[in-house]
Amino acid sequence: MQEVATVDTEKIRAHMLTTLEETYRQELAEVDSVGDGRERQHGREAVDVAHAMRRTWVDELFTSPAKIEARGDLSCVFLGLSRIVVVQGARR
Repeated sequence: MQEVATVDTEKIRAHMLTTLEETYRQELAEVDSVGDGRERQHGREAVDVAHAMRRTWVDELFTSPAKIEARGDLSCVFLGLSRIVVVQGARR
């Protein structure tokens, strides 16, 4: 009998959100270091929009797997992606 792997989606989601916030801070720092005030403001707005889009993507990504996990119907692809995220998180 094959064992079903347990995936901690909340842990994976938390790791992704932490990474997302780190990326946001790095991008803001890069934007703040170039150009004049107008360019920086435009850059900050672009970074804010990108950050909001990434945040929405993560939220949407974890809404569907939570439902799938609750049904016990995890695909090999989802399990593989989850393992990659966990391994990357362990390396940090």
